[in-house]
Amino acid sequence: MQGWWSDTIREHLPELDDVAIAEHLLELDVFSEEEQSDVTVYPGVHALLGALPQYRWTVVTSASEKIMHRRLAAVGIVAPRHAVGGDSVVQGKPHPEGYLRGAAILSRQPEECLVLEDAPAGIRAAKAARCPVLAIASSHPVEELQEADWIVRSLDQIQVSIDETATLKIQFPALQRSR
Repeated sequence: MQGWWSDTIREHLPELDDVAIAEHLLELDVFSEEEQSDVTVYPGVHALLGALPQYRWTVVTSASEKIMHRRLAAVGIVAPRHAVGGDSVVQGKPHPEGYLRGAAILSRQPEECLVLEDAPAGIRAAKAARCPVLAIASSHPVEELQEADWIVRSLDQIQVSIDETATLKIQFPALQRSR
């Protein structure tokens, strides 16, 4: 049994065996298909992704790639060509495997990748992979995001530009900087 979802289910429901976990995962997939109408996009996502060349970003998610594609499509975002879904990793967040694979997809060292995260487990995973982390205080309170290098209130506070050498420049008003 692979992926973050199965790890999470096993952590919270240790009495379940692999068959019961597989059944639960199927139920989650069906539920996820039904919930697509409730998917909303955070303010600033379209502008941020529109400012980035497609080859300069990817998604590392705890959701399956199938769910990730559906959710992005539901809010009008074209998914990156290659992404890392929870169903394609052996060890889910907070293990660094997903972010290490994400850096490899981008042909970058982890230290060269800025991870945008909104959850403590994702922040720990990115930090374990040696990626700098910008946390967005959207789904968790600021107090739970303290392990990030920087914290902002919203994605619409992030400004991206590309200079004449094709270097990405990212600016944001951090609520906190931990470095």
